[in-house]
Amino acid sequence: STFTEWNTGIETERVRALEMDPATPGRFWAATGDGIARTEDGGATWTTVRHMYWWDTPVYALGIGRSNPDVLYAHANYMTRSDDGGDTFEIVHAGACGPGVRDIAVHPADPDIVYVAALGHLWGYSGTRGLYKTTDGGETWEKVLYISPLTGVVDMAMDPRDPNLLYATAFQRERRTWSFLGGGPESG
Repeated sequence: STFTEWNTGIETERVRALEMDPATPGRFWAATGDGIARTEDGGATWTTVRHMYWWDTPVYALGIGRSNPDVLYAHANYMTRSDDGGDTFEIVHAGACGPGVRDIAVHPADPDIVYVAALGHLWGYSGTRGLYKTTDGGETWEKVLYISPLTGVVDMAMDPRDPNLLYATAFQRERRTWSFLGGGPESG
């Protein structure tokens, strides 16, 4: 295999997530500290989408609709959705999933079914930690996995043979002014 270094013009040290279009080689998106960058030519040139919903907040998570690659979900301050490949985004639910979203998985056959891994508010106990699911494109969300106010979900993988089977990683943590709880018995 070969590795190509990008001359992107984007802040690559702050890339949080990548999503590739399975139908179009060379087309993918990067979640950055400045918004979302999209390339149509394998990284030779980039278009950066900076949206009013994100302001100066980094985009931490992306999810792409495999059955319709123009459907893209992104989370920074809000859960947003694009139906035009990332040219425009709309808030699908301002309070959904709370802060600390770290991963988004879109069902391969239905881009309206989405799972979100939420670490939650890091500076204390948070009832928003867990794994969330929507079946209506983000209008409503259901928490489908909750462990405790100190344990959130940080990563997940959808089984490629059975998209109804998800694997999730839980992380017990709390940031304090004087210390940091970085793991605990509820992690796993």
